[in-house]
Parts: sequence; C-alpha cells; structure tokens
Amino acid sequence: MKRIASLCVLFTISLIGCKEKPDTKANPQPHYAKDSLTLKDSLIGKWGGRAENRPMWDIRKDSIYYFDRSIAYPYKIINRDFIIYFPDHKAVLRNIKVDHDTIFFYDEIGLVRGYRSKE
Repeated sequence: MKRIASLCVLFTISLIGCKEKPDTKANPQPHYAKDSLTLKDSLIGKWGGRAENRPMWDIRKDSIYYFDRSIAYPYKIINRDFIIYFPDHKAVLRNIKVDHDTIFFYDEIGLVRGYRSKE
C-alpha cells in the first residue's frame, strides 16, 4: 500500500513539474507575426526583383526610396499593410511579410515576391 501511495506522490510531483513555463530565452529567433515594429525593422534595406540588375526600392525607417524616380515617399505599416503615400494617391501592399531575404505582399495584380539586394 505504501508503494502505491509513493508512486502516486511521484506521479503528482512529475505532473506539477511539467506545468512550468518554457524558457523564453531558448528561442532567440525574431518573431514578426503581429509586431509591426519588428516587421518594420525587417523591411529596412534594398529590395528588387529576381531579374533586376539593381534594387528598385530602399526601404528606410520612415520612407521608401524609388531608385528609378530618385525620390522617397513616406509610408506606414497598418495591420500588416504597407501603405505608401504618393503626392496624389496612396498605394497599398497588402499582408506584407519578410521571410529571410524574401518579401511577400499582395497588390492589385496578386501575390508579389521581392528579394533583398546585396548591393
């Protein structure tokens, strides 16, 4: 009887030990799911298409520079939508996300993929 009681106590202790919170420092990879600040940080850099010889955009902290126009426009990130404010209209790149050196978003045509420039 004592053996069954001691096994029950050990089993209970092991169950309690399993309810500890996981160590958050064990996974140091950045998480961009819902935090627009870290998404913004991941977007900063030069971007272009696969067949491009040079980058098309330079996304900065508060603006996006178009190399072909030699001008920068302000932008905001609202609920994973990248909104570019041109002087006469705004453009929206919907559901923008970054996976390593690849950027994904939807525009009026459909899914678009861009690549970080090493230049």
